[in-house]
Amino acid sequence: MSRERYFIKSLLIICITLFTSPLIAGNGVLKFAQQAIQLGKVDATTEYKISIPIKNIGVDTLKLLRVSTDCGCSSAKFSKQHLAVGEEAVLSVNFKPTIGETPFYRSIIVLTDSKIPQYTVTLEGEVSNNKKGEPIDNELIISWVESQKSIPILSAYSLNVVGAKDEYKTIPLYISNLGEKSLIIESFDMKGVSIETVQLPRSIPKGFIMSLPLKIDFSDAGNQLNYLKINTDERTLMFRLQTVVND
Repeated sequence: MSRERYFIKSLLIICITLFTSPLIAGNGVLKFAQQAIQLGKVDATTEYKISIPIKNIGVDTLKLLRVSTDCGCSSAKFSKQHLAVGEEAVLSVNFKPTIGETPFYRSIIVLTDSKIPQYTVTLEGEVSNNKKGEPIDNELIISWVESQKSIPILSAYSLNVVGAKDEYKTIPLYISNLGEKSLIIESFDMKGVSIETVQLPRSIPKGFIMSLPLKIDFSDAGNQLNYLKINTDERTLMFRLQTVVND
């Protein structure tokens, strides 16, 4: 699968999960042993069973609602549906490479009842033929990779909002920290959107979720492309907002 088709299919899955997200969201935060998994060279005739440890590092119980894959050549399931604070589980993925599709990109979308509604795990690698008949280990257990960094993640990275002329709306955007050290929000850069009072700099501890209430102004007619840049001590996050004035 080409990288372009991979992103298009991933976007469709994310759109579906956003529209089916729960109305009441909790403060559970899901952490994966690894989210960008490099499989290296895989055999085209082998089906792989991949076990990915996951853990709730948030402050509320977290419910795993659904897991989706981007093609029929892979499937996934959870070892349990509810994770108490600090509890671990396993995301099991069955993956069958497609002959001639190299390099490959696979996405697994996990939907939860948290304020961070979806998470993405990617599988990448190259497909080869095991012509030498060497034994193949088709059961892979992904190990935890710990990093002494903060890992910021947003509840959404783009959104389309419709409103009436001169209307104001407030929508919630959530930012969470999946890393091992506290995340520091240093500043905001924005166009066409403002944030209700947030004292900066602001620290987000590991496993916590912070709400950023976004105030949207529909004073400009037509379609407007706006943005919010969140500058942290780790990296800059970009949130894109398209507003449409409904005459």
